[in-house]
Amino acid sequence: MLVAIETGMRVGELTALKKSDIRDGFIYVHRQQIKVPKTDANDKIHFEEVNYTKNERANPKGGRLIPITKECQRALDIAFSLQGESEYVFHHPDGRAVLKDSYEYYLRRRCKALGINTRNNHAFRVAFNARLIEAGVAGNERCLVLGHSMQTNERHYSFSDRRRAEDVKNKLDGIDKAV
Repeated sequence: MLVAIETGMRVGELTALKKSDIRDGFIYVHRQQIKVPKTDANDKIHFEEVNYTKNERANPKGGRLIPITKECQRALDIAFSLQGESEYVFHHPDGRAVLKDSYEYYLRRRCKALGINTRNNHAFRVAFNARLIEAGVAGNERCLVLGHSMQTNERHYSFSDRRRAEDVKNKLDGIDKAV
């Protein structure tokens, strides 16, 4: 959860994250864990790791880089201290990767226990985008980090227009006074 808050990574990207993907001050996001549905009544739902992210399935670009901030590094350090050996950042003591559904279930339980209304990882992505906006990161740069198009970012992630209406008002008032 801490890494999700600090990076805005999708659930499938978090659960497929390997230690080798963390280097030179960046997280290299280029794979995801996906749920494979049943094909018949005897089949079981299972998870696979694929070498593309949600936005690059049809239009591969070689992945994306997410900068590792000080807070992100602290969260990664906690993950690196998990019991057991594994190539995965998030793993069980026996080395198996954490599954998407397990993470999502854990997240819902923790948020409920803490009295937090929002109970999904997508809220972390939206909040991370808002932090990027507040930091003055340009829209095209936010899209590079979050892994989606400008249109998707503006439509589903950028709620800054509501939060920053007072800033716009103050800027406009400043223009009126200068004239």
